[in-house]
Amino acid sequence: MTPRRQVVSLNGRWQLVFDPKNVGKKQEWFRKFPSGSVRINVPGVWEQVKPGYDGVGWYRTSFDAAPDWKGKTVRLKVGAACYYAECWLNGRYLGSHEGGFTPFIFTLSPHLRSGANDLVVRIINPPINEELEGFRAGAPLNQGSLPVGKNAWYFNFGGIWQDVELIVTDPVYVEDCFVQPHPFQKKAVIVLEMRNKNRAATYEVSCTIAPKTQPEAVVSEVRRRVFLAAGVNTVSLTAKFSDVHLWSDTDPFLYTATASVAGDDVSDSLSVTFGMREFTIAKGQFLLNRKPVILNGFLQQGVYPRTLAFPESREFAARELKLLKDHGFNFMRVHLKPAPSFYLDLADEIGILILEEPPMAWIARSPETEKRCVREVTELLRRDRNHPSIVFWCLLNEAYHFRSFTIPQVRRLVKKLGAVGRKTDATRLLLDTSGGLGNRLGDWSEIMLPYTTKTAKMIDLHKYCQLPPTDADIVSYRQTGRRGIVFLNSEYGAPQAEPDYEEVIKRYTPAERKLGLEDCTLHQDFLDSLSHWFRQGGLQNEFGSVKEFIRQVNELRADEIRLILCQQRANPRQHGICFCQLADASGEIFGATDIWRRPKEVFRQMATAAATPLIVPEVMPRLTLPGKRLSARVTVVAAPDGSRTMRWRCFVAKGDSETVEIGAGDVEPRARVTTVWKGSFPAPGKPGACRLVAELNDGERLLSRQDISFRVLPEPSVVPSRVACVSPDSVLSDWFRTHRVEVDRFSNNYRDKNVPIIADCRVPSFDVVFFQEVMQQARKCSQLGGCLVLLQPETMLFHNFVFPGIIHFQPVMRMSLYAKRHRVLENLPTGCLGYEYAELYPNQRASARDCRWDKGADIVAMGGEVIAGGFSSHMWTRPADYRWGAALWEMKLGRGKVVVCQFRLIDNLASNPVAGNLLANLANYAAESIKTGYEEYLLSRCIDPIPDAVLRKISRERSSG
Repeated sequence: MTPRRQVVSLNGRWQLVFDPKNVGKKQEWFRKFPSGSVRINVPGVWEQVKPGYDGVGWYRTSFDAAPDWKGKTVRLKVGAACYYAECWLNGRYLGSHEGGFTPFIFTLSPHLRSGANDLVVRIINPPINEELEGFRAGAPLNQGSLPVGKNAWYFNFGGIWQDVELIVTDPVYVEDCFVQPHPFQKKAVIVLEMRNKNRAATYEVSCTIAPKTQPEAVVSEVRRRVFLAAGVNTVSLTAKFSDVHLWSDTDPFLYTATASVAGDDVSDSLSVTFGMREFTIAKGQFLLNRKPVILNGFLQQGVYPRTLAFPESREFAARELKLLKDHGFNFMRVHLKPAPSFYLDLADEIGILILEEPPMAWIARSPETEKRCVREVTELLRRDRNHPSIVFWCLLNEAYHFRSFTIPQVRRLVKKLGAVGRKTDATRLLLDTSGGLGNRLGDWSEIMLPYTTKTAKMIDLHKYCQLPPTDADIVSYRQTGRRGIVFLNSEYGAPQAEPDYEEVIKRYTPAERKLGLEDCTLHQDFLDSLSHWFRQGGLQNEFGSVKEFIRQVNELRADEIRLILCQQRANPRQHGICFCQLADASGEIFGATDIWRRPKEVFRQMATAAATPLIVPEVMPRLTLPGKRLSARVTVVAAPDGSRTMRWRCFVAKGDSETVEIGAGDVEPRARVTTVWKGSFPAPGKPGACRLVAELNDGERLLSRQDISFRVLPEPSVVPSRVACVSPDSVLSDWFRTHRVEVDRFSNNYRDKNVPIIADCRVPSFDVVFFQEVMQQARKCSQLGGCLVLLQPETMLFHNFVFPGIIHFQPVMRMSLYAKRHRVLENLPTGCLGYEYAELYPNQRASARDCRWDKGADIVAMGGEVIAGGFSSHMWTRPADYRWGAALWEMKLGRGKVVVCQFRLIDNLASNPVAGNLLANLANYAAESIKTGYEEYLLSRCIDPIPDAVLRKISRERSSG
């Protein structure tokens, strides 16, 4: 009998009424829909018509029931609605569903009318800062008990955002079909859920399997007579194959399984797509179809332009996935937001390996939390378990951040969810928590192996580093891991790599910009804020435009991420690499592409490091003095078959010209990672920027070319013969003496203002004598024409003692760093700052004393100038602005000036040539800035201010030029 299932799409234009006062239920809008509705596309988010709205909304549509539906079972399937949905048909209540990412189904038949039918759906999109009917959307900084992923962090979208359809079947139908592949046993177990709304009886249940592209070429068929009781029945069938075409990322071959039930006047079928593949862990590596595979790809946040929550078309999604595939990437971590089903269909077809996660992010403990988490895991795995692209599940993310959970409570939750996950899908790897239960190597994650409850140890790290990375950071990416244990670095990168804001905004229509779509407005606000601080900092003369500044920042971040990716690929203990993140997502402008999926320079550089074979040069240290010996190595990453001989060479280049060949030779790789050369060479004798370049060739064909930059700096040269130092120890004084500079001890009685004053302020002092006497004397020296240099001061403490107002601390996260051309930075890099300053710049991952950024706005407001600083975007989405931090700046004080340096110079003088050169430059600049005269006014006590008449005279002199 021919199956009689019908699927009727209800996608299209629906009515929508917003209910900000939540009166619709009381006024029974489900019976009489109110006037004043707007038209909205379903699927879609209601932010497309009312940006920024959180709360209650009511949807309405109508459909005609066909005459042949009489006696049929008619069900409503909603692909996803965020977050809480209630449905009515013709004024009759159908039910509710909590959860914003998975499908739900209601039976319409008892309430269905012949002809026109009225369907109403009430949606609650929980607000962030208040509860609505017990629901509140939480985020990392205000965690709640709802599993909403990053909605409350990014865009808190609401509405019916996935497909809606009617499913019309006979009263006996196939409710679910789950194909469990056993490719090397040449069989598949098909687990069917059959629903019988008739009386109990015997029916014929069957399943046919054919290639997806050749439905008539059946490769397996199995039939059974089965007694189906009233209600839900589970039936297992085993389909055998004479030959199996495996699914893999390089050959994504798909089958279609069609499960059918037939009996007296009953016929139904359900088709699902699947692949015959095996993905597991064995012998300390990932195995795909029993062959080692290295995962290399991106974390996907699932944020999109216009629609916020999903790709606006299948073509958009396909371009995104093909972008990865075409550039050598094979992996995607679908992070804390289940992907739409059609997106996973495309991943199946294109061949991308996926780790998928339910939306449990930074969730708070409550009486409902466990139940909600169990529901999300169950519904997600049931929905997506036939997709061959999904090779493993991850239950939780960074569980050690969960508010009000102890680690033992997290472990109990993980155990519960693991049991639920294994019961729902036994065919895949099941990871307990990404990032582990702590973030230290040795705090293993547990991963459940397919078709068993046995677990294996796995290292899953979120291994970030500061950007620009230090030498130690670079080396650590090559060395992390343990032999014999699978290691997946499931998060790294997250560079602040601004998109071309102007080009992003241009892609929205004038109507969308006028309406104020949230994603469009966010980009505009970021651009306005960055442009404002760019002008305040006087950077037009350095970069010309914000657009050029962004371009240069992206070049530096791209080079850094390329180096990090190369090092990870050269790590023989690493089996998976996942860059955070594929695309910009709200305030996290860390994407390798912008929100429209246009590749940034980061993506283009990563693609060069994703190719196989790959050659990886390394040189340490990357900052050196002329003639010093540098350590280096060259590593080849290739297929370990030993069947191919390749030629490698390595040389030092300065500018575009080759200068010195370091080594060359042949390699026949018999391991995935082979170190072909390790040694040392002398740095060039002249200062300048250099590169260690490595090439891999196959005859005349260039297979891979990579480089790593290093810089030769001059020996520090201190011009003044004498300085005065304020220091809690001898490090600063000893350094100057080493450079043949006489050092005075500056005190409250020091009166030679014509000597540069250098103060080591690394350790904050709350001593009255230090501020009221020593610093006030230093201020008087500066006001009368001297120059005071403060190294790493806690600037707010110097209010009134040195500065005329408060210079606030500027909290920052990731930064786009810059330095102006200035005498203080002579012989040092300027423009956008890279690795040369990695050890020195104030770093939020360092100790509190090493993370002192001063507020650029305060400095400029007091007439100062920021010489080196950075812009930090506000990653928590709102406000969408930049914070301007200063690391090196100067301010006039009377006839003289004060220079503040927050670069970590003193701790790095012995090892970092930039630190020595910058300290020498500071001393030289201070000496050059000194103006003689007015010495007689230093004869007073340190606590006595300079007379007002003298200050007025100094002010007049400054005003007259």
